[in-house]
Amino acid sequence: MLEAGVPANQYNQYFGCTSRSTMRGAFMFACQSQHIAVIRLLIVYGANKNSCGSCSTKYADRTLNIREYDHNYGWTNVHAIHLAMFFNNHEMFNELYSAEDSPNLFTDQYYSTLHLACLFEYPIEMIKKLLNDGANAGIRTDCCNQHVFGMPTTGYYADELTSNQEIQQLLLCERYRIMISKYYERRKRSDVQ
Repeated sequence: MLEAGVPANQYNQYFGCTSRSTMRGAFMFACQSQHIAVIRLLIVYGANKNSCGSCSTKYADRTLNIREYDHNYGWTNVHAIHLAMFFNNHEMFNELYSAEDSPNLFTDQYYSTLHLACLFEYPIEMIKKLLNDGANAGIRTDCCNQHVFGMPTTGYYADELTSNQEIQQLLLCERYRIMISKYYERRKRSDVQ
């Protein structure tokens, strides 16, 4: 089919159903099923490694560990790289990871790749790699006035999502460095005016 010209990011529109409503094309389905051979083939034929797709909040609760209090909302968005992290599939992660894009891809709940690496207790080497590639430790998750983990939320910093004290310390120092830098930038702007 690919050699016949069917786009690698083709959506299923047969039998009156459309996966465009879930925003998942063939590439996201391949990632969700962790089929690395299909993932590689679709990439060769032009599939976007940064693809995003939707899943139900119930699926997110059960499988992806991103919990929302209100299931009436119905869905949440994730990127292909996030699926690799959810499934702890290092081969898939390495196939999808891009230093330019991957560190700053977000779910619609504003979980970055760094947040998810902390949530799933990835090793400190991964955290350092994400930081070196531009991940921002100063960003909070934001659940659009919903609840995360059954508690009222104002969002979580990545360091608040891990139990590893070495990672917490690393990220806390980075977060404070960012906050201090922003403080001095604001002061500098106000001094100019």
